[in-house]
Formats: sequence, C-alpha cells, structure tokens
Amino acid sequence: MNQEAAGSVMSHQASLYYHTGSLDGISMRGNKDSFRKCRIVPRVMRNVSSVRPQTTIFGLESALPIYISPSSNAMLGHPDGELNMTRGVSQLRSTSSVS
Repeated sequence: MNQEAAGSVMSHQASLYYHTGSLDGISMRGNKDSFRKCRIVPRVMRNVSSVRPQTTIFGLESALPIYISPSSNAMLGHPDGELNMTRGVSQLRSTSSVS
C-alpha cells in the first residue's frame, strides 16, 4: 500500500506519524540508506531450478522463512495492530507445511 492509499484510510495524525518516521526520523533515514545499499549481485552461476526455501526458525519448521517482529504503534494503522499480524501468521501456519 502506498502512502497516499494509507493516508486515505488512516487518521491524519497516524499518517503523519508513519510518513515522517515517528519522532526524529533517524531510524527511517537509516533504513532507507541501508535499503539503497542492498544489491543482489550474483557471484557464481548456479542451477536454481529446484531452490527450496525451507528452514527451521526457533525450532519450528517453516516452508518459507518469514519472521514477524513487534512494530511500534501498529495500532495507529489499525485498532487491532499487532494482533492482526499475529492472526494472519497463525492462519498461514495452519495451512502451510514443509514438504
């Protein structure tokens, strides 16, 4: 969801909070700078026709290694904030398995 779309469903105060990087914007600037430095540079040609992303995270098998961590003030985006992120993950976990 882009900033304009988010602003159309969030309160003005919440939209400003996220858009400006909460308080001082230091973390947001650091995140943007780090993201700009990320480049996928292939160093060796490999056969990727059968890549499998399965792994174990915190002792649990995962078909796709995605980890969701707490987010500051997630309830500004939605009243149920982090609870909805947890609900979404639990629904995926019950329908996904490592094969």
